[in-house]
Amino acid sequence: MNNNGNSKCRQGGFTLIELIVVFTVIAILSTIGTASFVSYSHTQALNQAASDLVQNLNLAKSLSASQLKTFNQNGNTYVQCQNQSLSGYGVYISASQASSDYHYSMYIACITETGVMSKHPDPASSNPLQIKLPTGIVIDSPTNMDIFFPVLSGGIISTGGNSIVLRSAYSGTSSKTIDFSKGYISIK
Repeated sequence: MNNNGNSKCRQGGFTLIELIVVFTVIAILSTIGTASFVSYSHTQALNQAASDLVQNLNLAKSLSASQLKTFNQNGNTYVQCQNQSLSGYGVYISASQASSDYHYSMYIACITETGVMSKHPDPASSNPLQIKLPTGIVIDSPTNMDIFFPVLSGGIISTGGNSIVLRSAYSGTSSKTIDFSKGYISIK
């Protein structure tokens, strides 16, 4: 039937208000999802940094217990203490909060013929065994810390306390404490 143009022809589609509501809901959900993902990635970076540090501490402890004067890291073989007595292995942690430079490095300690302990490579300087913490991960422990595993005693000698606290510089992320007060290394 034709009513001479008086009938209203309704076309399919959405109104402007409906589209605005749908896009607003999508934007809110996207924002929540992005914030959750960023928080998750910061937490994972902190967990990985703590796990890597514990792995290096356990490697130094294991090498000290085995009394090896040679070890491999990153495809390189390091031979030290050839004509000297092995004193142990250690991990030197450097936390320069002023420059946001947080790193650690493993070293071999040898006793020279004159009875002086020497560390190879020098942990206080830049060396090939230096591992830099990821951006945004900071050390809340003393500025410089030396954790040493002597060969014969099997204990842990530490300058600066019995734990290392790593935390994310970003808000809302928890911290990880690496504890070695009881002779074994654990993450709390």
